[in-house]
Amino acid sequence: LLRMRSTMFGERIPAWVGCEHCGERLELTLDADILLGAACDSDTRPELELAGFRFRVPSTRDLAAVAAERDTTVAALRLLRLCCMARPAPTAAALEPLLDEAAIGLAALDPTAEFTLDLACEVCAHRWSAPFDIGALLWEEVAARARALLDEVHLLAHAYGWSEAEILALSERRRAAYLDRVCA
Repeated sequence: LLRMRSTMFGERIPAWVGCEHCGERLELTLDADILLGAACDSDTRPELELAGFRFRVPSTRDLAAVAAERDTTVAALRLLRLCCMARPAPTAAALEPLLDEAAIGLAALDPTAEFTLDLACEVCAHRWSAPFDIGALLWEEVAARARALLDEVHLLAHAYGWSEAEILALSERRRAAYLDRVCA
């Protein structure tokens, strides 16, 4: 997801977080390449061997397949079955005793799966760690871009009488030039 975000919106990630102690808004800029580190250059997928089974690191497709599951244990077992390289995959009952060890082992194999930011408030000097949820950030940015594009289409359609298809067929630069004229 971080690689996808970089491709869509660039390597620099403007962000903010509220200090959990004093409420001050801290603005920061993250760099996707630094967050990914050496993982950006790696095409190999590490594996975990556990109790005679081999497991691969979960993909976003795997995570999406279990996202709707409300029971975390059921979701974890289903995810572990999806990541098991044995075919047919073992039953959930066979994998259940391995859940804790598999979670630790798979997390160690994929250091980019979860990011935690170490933060310090410049106002009150409070220090804490906060998770960085790239999925939530990416979704917010895609939704914001979609709303902005709808606004652009609305303005240009109203000003020139063009259809949505005609407006979207324009390059981003050309669309921006027309928007500048409409807003001038």
